[in-house]
Amino acid sequence: MRRSSNGATLQLASRLKRDHTGIAAQLNLAGRRLNLLPSASLLMLDQVMLDGLSRASDFDLAYRRTMRSAVENCISAHGAYATVGGSPTLRPVARFAASTCRDELPLTR
Repeated sequence: MRRSSNGATLQLASRLKRDHTGIAAQLNLAGRRLNLLPSASLLMLDQVMLDGLSRASDFDLAYRRTMRSAVENCISAHGAYATVGGSPTLRPVARFAASTCRDELPLTR
């Protein structure tokens, strides 16, 4: 949010931050119940994404493209888990996450 002065980009960033803080909180709660907490370190793919954003000459365009891809991945991964995931505790969280990301997708255009 520090790299952009574009109102639409800032609105998108604010919405994504709010939504994904909510998803993370639900995943954290469910993960604690199951004693399944993820590592605190970034995945390599996430680091590559952040590195690409830091080098982008047109940050706003790069951010929208990157977030569109991330939201699409969210829909795919959480949607699949919501359908066939092995944990009855995590499936509703995955449904919530996939639904939230589906609502965000049009905003990333």
